Amino acid sequence: CYPIPGDPILGVLDAGRGIMVHAQNCPQIEKLRQTERAIYLSWQPDVQGVFPVIIEAELLNRKGVLAALTQAIANADTNIDNIT
Repeated sequence: CYPIPGDPILGVLDAGRGIMVHAQNCPQIEKLRQTERAIYLSWQPDVQGVFPVIIEAELLNRKGVLAALTQAIANADTNIDNIT
């Protein structure tokens, strides 16, 4: 899961890795939510940085649609690390 600033977040204590941060609605931590390993967290109001996210887009197969999508991402001043 890839929470971004503003998303409700939850920390999970993991031996050897520290606190793993997840979105509160992440299905990977469903069973851990009500245990002593869960720590409710919040973002600082002025947090800044680069935050990787996964975007899943469903598009109609038309000429130029991929170019339009990548241009919209570039116009948002973001970068594409990988596309499948």
